[in-house]
Amino acid sequence: MHMIGGPNANQNAFYNGYHHGHFVIWQGLSFPDGMVVMEGPEPGYETDTMVWRDCLIRHQLEAIMQSRMADNPPQRRLKLYADKIYNTCPLITAAFNRRHGAVLPWMTAENSLMSKIRVAVEWTFGNIVMLYKFVDFAKGQKLMESPLAKHYVVAVLLANCQTCIYGVQHNEYFDCDPPSLADYLSQ
Repeated sequence: MHMIGGPNANQNAFYNGYHHGHFVIWQGLSFPDGMVVMEGPEPGYETDTMVWRDCLIRHQLEAIMQSRMADNPPQRRLKLYADKIYNTCPLITAAFNRRHGAVLPWMTAENSLMSKIRVAVEWTFGNIVMLYKFVDFAKGQKLMESPLAKHYVVAVLLANCQTCIYGVQHNEYFDCDPPSLADYLSQ
């Protein structure tokens, strides 16, 4: 049997030249109640912004926002906070950087405030790997040899269930409780 693109074609689909390694990319959101929504995986040669541009989560959030703005009176506009590379989307507030000019004092102050929120969000994703070590790619997951996507989806499901039962550290930070386990599993 002859593979299109030669014997390394499958492996090349996952190679990321920027990070010099083989990866799969997920698009994930952590909400103030501690729940995580994931979409993916995508081959590692794609960038985060390429995945975001085409992901279903983005399109669903845009539809929700259009609905909120169409209400009479319009509801408050919500935004996601994300890495600087996502600053091209109206749904997202990204950290200010020098790419588009000087960073003014008020921008530095806002970056400082938002970085605290970002740390709280990162706790959620770190918690998934801490609780379910089998999804730590570097420690044993092998492309083309392990069902990576299934493992990660199950880990996120279990982490969300645990959040429903016990809460997470940033529930207090955002003053937002997670849904009950029954509500979460019925959705």
